[in-house]
Amino acid sequence: MSIRRTERTLCDPSGGRLRRYTGGICPIYLIGLILTIAAMLLGGCDDGTTGNVVPEPIILGALRPGTLYVGSKFDGRVHAIDLATGADSTLVSGTDPTITAEGTLVVDHSAGLVEYTPGVEGYRVIVPRVIGKSAAGSSDDTFRTPRVSPNGSWVAYVGDFHDVHVVDRWSGELVASFSTGDRFTGHARPVWTPESLLMMSEVSDNAYRLVMASEDFGTLTTIDTGPLVDLQGADISRDGSAIVATGWGFLVSIDTEEPSLYTDIKEVYDHHDVYPTWSHDGTLIGRLRTTYPVDNSPWFHSDGRGYAVIVCDPVTKEERTYRLASDLERTHPYGLSQGFAIR
Repeated sequence: MSIRRTERTLCDPSGGRLRRYTGGICPIYLIGLILTIAAMLLGGCDDGTTGNVVPEPIILGALRPGTLYVGSKFDGRVHAIDLATGADSTLVSGTDPTITAEGTLVVDHSAGLVEYTPGVEGYRVIVPRVIGKSAAGSSDDTFRTPRVSPNGSWVAYVGDFHDVHVVDRWSGELVASFSTGDRFTGHARPVWTPESLLMMSEVSDNAYRLVMASEDFGTLTTIDTGPLVDLQGADISRDGSAIVATGWGFLVSIDTEEPSLYTDIKEVYDHHDVYPTWSHDGTLIGRLRTTYPVDNSPWFHSDGRGYAVIVCDPVTKEERTYRLASDLERTHPYGLSQGFAIR
């Protein structure tokens, strides 16, 4: 894979690689965090020790092909939705599920960042959650949109204040952090290339651009996306041939060898259709619809407005909208977690 990019080194005026925010906690974020943790506390608890498996009533079964895995903010659990029938079943505690190459499930849990193995009771705590420590640079209080590197070594996720963190998958040790110390700029949506290089969105001046970290995570380079700018929450295919993103009213696929070659897959609603995600076999693309485009309402309604995952076939352009059956009669400002996976 060859991606054209512009290199720059992460630094701050003091000579360090990272800057830390020392101000107070954002009240809007704090409310959302409290709601999320309260929901996740309904299932499972942990002993606070990294690497320990903690018993839980439900044992994760084998992850099935043709299934959408999403996290519900209502019950704090991971749900499996059959792509063919739309049938919704509850699996385990947690949100923001991601599937590893080994078929395990890594999620944001009340206990922290945890990993479930099919057929094994309980879960393994990768990073214990420390509640009440919210601040820029903190890597142990929030674990949004986790992704495991293809080489199986690291987990990248979004923390507070648009910080992205990378930890060792087995020890939980912090490997790298990307923090600007600002609530309105920073990084989001970390994903991995086939070579286990970290790619993410960088946000500044109300604009998005794609960046990639070096092998040692010490340098960020800007990825050349050709004529396309301000792309949001991109994902890269498992063979590294295409980047999928939303922006300028379209779901687009960008050729990584020649960024000027891109395909408009579907017309979408900017800032409403986000987090495009490739399926594991590379045949489908899902995206999260976070608000109702007509009135911009984030509340879920039984008439179909609000949070949903839309799954599209990039070849035929056919798509289908999926929602949790258990959510159809509820209203809540945060219906589904930002992270989801398609098996």
